[in-house]
Amino acid sequence: MDYFCSIWYKLVMKINLSKKDLQTLIKLLHTREINIDVSSMYLYYLTNETYSIKEKNVLSLMNKRKLSVNQAFYYEFINALDLDYKDEDYILANKTCKISDIKALDIEKYISNPYYQTIKVPEVKEETWYFKYDRIEAYEGFMYNDISVLENEYFAEKSSFGFFQKPYKYLSVSEGDDIWMCVTPHEMETMEPSINEARGNVLVFGLGLGYYPFMISRKSNVNSITIIEKDVRVISLFKKYILPQFPYKEKITIIKEDAFSYLKKNDIENKFNYSFVDLWHNVDDGIPLYLRFKKETKEMIRTHFSYWIETSLLVYLRRLMLSLLDEQADNASEENYLKEENYDDHIINRMYQITKNKTINSIEEIYTLLSDNGLRKIAEEI
Repeated sequence: MDYFCSIWYKLVMKINLSKKDLQTLIKLLHTREINIDVSSMYLYYLTNETYSIKEKNVLSLMNKRKLSVNQAFYYEFINALDLDYKDEDYILANKTCKISDIKALDIEKYISNPYYQTIKVPEVKEETWYFKYDRIEAYEGFMYNDISVLENEYFAEKSSFGFFQKPYKYLSVSEGDDIWMCVTPHEMETMEPSINEARGNVLVFGLGLGYYPFMISRKSNVNSITIIEKDVRVISLFKKYILPQFPYKEKITIIKEDAFSYLKKNDIENKFNYSFVDLWHNVDDGIPLYLRFKKETKEMIRTHFSYWIETSLLVYLRRLMLSLLDEQADNASEENYLKEENYDDHIINRMYQITKNKTINSIEEIYTLLSDNGLRKIAEEI
């Protein structure tokens, strides 16, 4: 209660909101903390407890307690993290982020995917790059899609977390210890919206295993696919082992060039109807590239740009924007935004410069600022 009272006092001193709107902003800030805690929980599992849930334990729970497979896995997941599902804090986190929505996935949906069925590659290594097959084990929890954001519930974040009931074998391409692309449910699900949207002449940034180009090449409304990739070894591996298996390879053109160099030198809007950007492994290395792309392409309104895992990238920016609102409520001065110790500081400092002359008079204005479109506009200026 002391936390909420102190925030309340600070907000009254800084932002022109009604009493009701102040309560909503407090809930937004509190939900942000829950989101971060729950994300840390999943990260801990994926880093330390990936193989801790055993099939025999799940089946035992199902038999003894008459649980569904989803319920049994959920209880094993909570036990693996040494959490108490009766604890009030955990109950609140679960209510906010829907942790118990963990579910068994239909493995046949992913095995029957056209790319999975068509592309067969030997395990080979050339210099530091190599193809190999990995496995998601039975009852190994994993993220199968991007985060869902529940805007009407104070921007609560719901992770798409599930498991298979039998092993799933998948192809990956790596450079050293870094996996650049793999054909897992996560890649299939997160790329599906951009696959459905693609049309006309399509520009793709990043090659990997060519999953995205393969899937859109099958569409009759996609005329051509131009892929920008700067690593000649990736291009060589793709042309040697994967491209010959494409049924519509005649649609594919690969250009060896840096993404931003290509952007600057070419008339994108008169050449391409749609563009898909996939140059990063995850949010951490994706944020700087995403922000740069948004800035470089903000005037290219005739070409639609789509970004891999953009929802997660926007989640990251939303958390930082809420940090800025919290700091401003605490009467942070201009001097606080002149120093940078890390990249998060840089983003918050830029957000401050972009919004410092803005007056917040209603919670609706805050929701607009925190919305996906609001954050996209800010991203163009960072």
